[in-house]
Amino acid sequence: SQINRNGIVMSLRLCCDHEDLRSDKDKNREDKKRKPKGETRCLCKAFISFKYMKQTCTYIVKEFIKEHSHDLVPPQQVNMIRAFSGLDEVTKIQVHEMYDLGISQKHIYTKIVHDAGG
Repeated sequence: SQINRNGIVMSLRLCCDHEDLRSDKDKNREDKKRKPKGETRCLCKAFISFKYMKQTCTYIVKEFIKEHSHDLVPPQQVNMIRAFSGLDEVTKIQVHEMYDLGISQKHIYTKIVHDAGG
Protein backbone atom coordinates (compact mmCIF):
# COMPACT_ATOMS: atom_id res chain seq x y z
CA SER A 1 0.00 0.00 0.00
CA GLN A 2 1.01 3.60 -0.47
CA ILE A 3 0.34 6.07 2.34
CA ASN A 4 0.77 9.82 1.92
CA ARG A 5 2.27 12.11 4.56
CA ASN A 6 -1.22 12.82 5.97
CA GLY A 7 -1.69 9.12 6.71
CA ILE A 8 -4.22 8.54 3.92
CA VAL A 9 -3.90 5.22 2.12
CA MET A 10 -3.59 6.25 -1.53
CA SER A 11 -3.56 2.75 -3.00
CA LEU A 12 -3.93 -0.76 -1.69
CA ARG A 13 -3.55 -4.21 -3.25
CA LEU A 14 -5.06 -7.30 -1.62
CA CYS A 15 -4.07 -10.64 -3.08
CA CYS A 16 -4.96 -14.27 -2.54
CA ASP A 17 -2.98 -16.15 0.13
CA HIS A 18 -2.03 -18.65 -2.57
CA GLU A 19 -0.47 -15.97 -4.78
CA ASP A 20 3.20 -16.94 -4.64
CA LEU A 21 5.36 -19.99 -3.98
CA ARG A 22 7.47 -20.44 -0.89
CA SER A 23 11.09 -19.59 -1.57
CA ASP A 24 13.57 -22.44 -2.03
CA LYS A 25 15.86 -21.05 0.66
CA ASP A 26 13.11 -21.57 3.25
CA LYS A 27 12.39 -25.10 2.07
CA ASN A 28 16.00 -26.27 2.10
CA ARG A 29 17.32 -24.74 5.32
CA GLU A 30 19.31 -27.30 7.26
CA ASP A 31 18.89 -25.62 10.64
CA LYS A 32 15.15 -26.29 10.67
CA LYS A 33 13.99 -28.58 13.43
CA ARG A 34 10.72 -29.58 11.82
CA LYS A 35 9.94 -31.16 8.51
CA PRO A 36 8.74 -28.51 6.00
CA LYS A 37 4.99 -28.20 5.55
CA GLY A 38 3.43 -29.15 2.25
CA GLU A 39 3.15 -26.48 -0.41
CA THR A 40 -0.24 -24.74 -0.30
CA ARG A 41 0.52 -21.88 -2.64
CA CYS A 42 -0.14 -22.23 -6.35
CA LEU A 43 0.63 -18.92 -8.11
CA CYS A 44 -3.01 -17.80 -7.87
CA LYS A 45 -3.53 -14.52 -9.73
CA ALA A 46 -6.70 -13.38 -7.90
CA PHE A 47 -6.43 -9.90 -6.40
CA ILE A 48 -8.16 -6.56 -6.00
CA SER A 49 -6.55 -3.13 -5.95
CA PHE A 50 -8.00 0.18 -4.79
CA LYS A 51 -7.08 3.77 -5.56
CA TYR A 52 -7.98 6.84 -3.50
CA MET A 53 -9.68 9.64 -5.42
CA LYS A 54 -8.75 13.01 -3.90
CA GLN A 55 -11.58 14.89 -5.62
CA THR A 56 -14.35 12.77 -4.08
CA CYS A 57 -12.50 11.44 -1.00
CA THR A 58 -13.50 7.89 -1.97
CA TYR A 59 -11.81 4.71 -3.11
CA ILE A 60 -12.38 3.07 -6.46
CA VAL A 61 -11.55 -0.44 -7.58
CA LYS A 62 -8.60 -0.06 -9.92
CA GLU A 63 -8.14 -3.73 -10.88
CA PHE A 64 -9.95 -6.93 -9.97
CA ILE A 65 -9.19 -10.51 -10.94
CA LYS A 66 -11.85 -12.77 -9.46
CA GLU A 67 -10.80 -16.19 -10.73
CA HIS A 68 -8.75 -18.31 -8.36
CA SER A 69 -6.55 -21.13 -9.68
CA HIS A 70 -7.50 -23.37 -6.73
CA ASP A 71 -10.57 -24.49 -4.81
CA LEU A 72 -11.92 -22.03 -2.26
CA VAL A 73 -12.53 -22.94 1.35
CA PRO A 74 -16.04 -24.37 1.84
CA PRO A 75 -18.34 -22.16 3.97
CA GLN A 76 -18.35 -24.82 6.71
CA GLN A 77 -14.58 -24.38 7.16
CA VAL A 78 -14.35 -20.60 6.87
CA ASN A 79 -13.90 -20.30 10.64
CA MET A 80 -10.50 -21.99 10.25
CA ILE A 81 -9.12 -19.13 8.12
CA ARG A 82 -6.77 -16.87 10.09
CA ALA A 83 -8.47 -13.62 9.02
CA PHE A 84 -11.85 -14.96 10.10
CA SER A 85 -10.65 -16.04 13.55
CA GLY A 86 -10.63 -12.49 14.93
CA LEU A 87 -14.40 -12.12 14.53
CA ASP A 88 -16.71 -12.56 17.49
CA GLU A 89 -19.21 -15.43 17.48
CA VAL A 90 -22.22 -13.22 16.64
CA THR A 91 -20.47 -11.82 13.55
CA LYS A 92 -19.41 -15.32 12.45
CA ILE A 93 -23.03 -16.50 12.69
CA GLN A 94 -24.16 -13.46 10.68
CA VAL A 95 -21.54 -14.19 8.00
CA HIS A 96 -22.74 -17.81 7.67
CA GLU A 97 -26.40 -16.73 7.52
CA MET A 98 -25.73 -14.07 4.88
CA TYR A 99 -23.72 -16.58 2.82
CA ASP A 100 -26.56 -19.13 3.06
CA LEU A 101 -28.98 -16.44 1.82
CA GLY A 102 -26.84 -15.98 -1.29
CA ILE A 103 -25.35 -12.61 -0.37
CA SER A 104 -22.04 -12.05 -2.15
CA GLN A 105 -18.76 -12.09 -0.24
CA LYS A 106 -18.17 -8.47 -1.24
CA HIS A 107 -21.43 -7.34 0.37
CA ILE A 108 -20.83 -9.47 3.48
CA TYR A 109 -17.39 -7.92 3.92
CA THR A 110 -18.77 -4.41 3.36
CA LYS A 111 -21.39 -4.97 6.08
CA ILE A 112 -18.79 -6.26 8.57
CA VAL A 113 -16.56 -3.25 7.91
CA HIS A 114 -19.52 -0.87 8.24
CA ASP A 115 -20.66 -2.49 11.51
CA ALA A 116 -17.12 -2.16 12.87
CA GLY A 117 -17.17 1.56 12.14
CA GLY A 118 -15.03 1.51 9.00
